[in-house]
Amino acid sequence: MDLRHRFGGVPPPALPLWLLLALHGPWCVAAQCPATILSFTVGMQTTPVSVPALAEGRSYKRECSWVSPGYDGFVEVLCVGSRLSGSTDRCVAKGCVAKQEVDVQVGNDTMQVSITGALRHGAVTSAPCSRLVAGYEGHIWLQCSLGALRSDGSSCRPPPLGERSFWRL
Repeated sequence: MDLRHRFGGVPPPALPLWLLLALHGPWCVAAQCPATILSFTVGMQTTPVSVPALAEGRSYKRECSWVSPGYDGFVEVLCVGSRLSGSTDRCVAKGCVAKQEVDVQVGNDTMQVSITGALRHGAVTSAPCSRLVAGYEGHIWLQCSLGALRSDGSSCRPPPLGERSFWRL
């Protein structure tokens, strides 16, 4: 390849032999990170993850739910300078979706109740007991935990039957 046109008709300057060999020699191989096992902690769970060999600058992703159920997003491992670095920054606790159902016990009966709108992880809402059993008082408490809906109907009670239905102290 003639490079004279780039140098105004003059032959290009010669590069030192050691530089030419370093740039084109077979021993010039891109850095690589070897396959290994890394431990990741997502939420309260620590899980070993098998990571394949990665070329320099490449990454490997694994779903957070594989490391710890109840989490969305992904764990990412990156190869930089022949070293692996991992991150769980993109893992977030799952919320509960609108119309998600759960069993609840009211009195001696077990029935299903659903949430009307989405709930984020850790959020609590309530529904009147009368929504499930006509005439009942109190509330059913619903809590979202890592995408699972939990219920508590222990405050549901039948209406009082008059003045003789209460104890007086």
